[in-house]
Amino acid sequence: PLGTTTVTVSAKDAAGNTATGTFTVTVVDTTAPVINVPGQLVVFAGSTAGAAVNFAAAAQDLVDGAVSVAYSHQPGSLFAPGQTVVTVTATDAHGNRSQATFVVWVQFQWSGVLQPINVAPNPTSIFKLGRTVPVKFALSGVSAGITNATARLSFRKLQGSVEGEVSEADSTSAATVGNLFRFDAEGGQYIFNWDTKPLASSAALGQGTYVLFVDFGDGVEHGVLVSFRN
Repeated sequence: PLGTTTVTVSAKDAAGNTATGTFTVTVVDTTAPVINVPGQLVVFAGSTAGAAVNFAAAAQDLVDGAVSVAYSHQPGSLFAPGQTVVTVTATDAHGNRSQATFVVWVQFQWSGVLQPINVAPNPTSIFKLGRTVPVKFALSGVSAGITNATARLSFRKLQGSVEGEVSEADSTSAATVGNLFRFDAEGGQYIFNWDTKPLASSAALGQGTYVLFVDFGDGVEHGVLVSFRN
């Protein structure tokens, strides 16, 4: 058993002489508990603060059986948009400790880019270079009621299979700050009026195919292709 056990050894020769000796065997628990954690959890934000996420982990020890676990982030607590690593720790009665981790990924649920930009099965839209292109989307599902999301528009040009540097988009709308989308309450959607005149006046950019990126700050890359012709 666990602990120290004394073993006694006896010997007797042919003449009947006997002797004894003892030694000890010490058994210690050096095996840490095994922790079972969820796989990556993807949940959708109900506000810009994120989402309350419930989960559970369990730990089993070879000697002690089920042992309690401690979380770096408590089940049911609010998780911000993006990826959060949750660490789970278990310690048995003899001080053996183990840890396991999993990821909680809070994302914004959205419609995808809306018209006049096309998406699959015909993902490339063609516009006249120098014109204003309305980039629109709506939040959907549990995220549908969010009217103050921080969403940014950026782009890079494609040169064959080579992608250029990412640049912030310019807007023709006075209601837009920097490369931020604004929420159109009447239409129930977010909009960015992309000014492509800077593309037309740039020798390095100009006509061609671009990848537009809509970034909610949740770690999910949303891209769509658009093309420009003179």
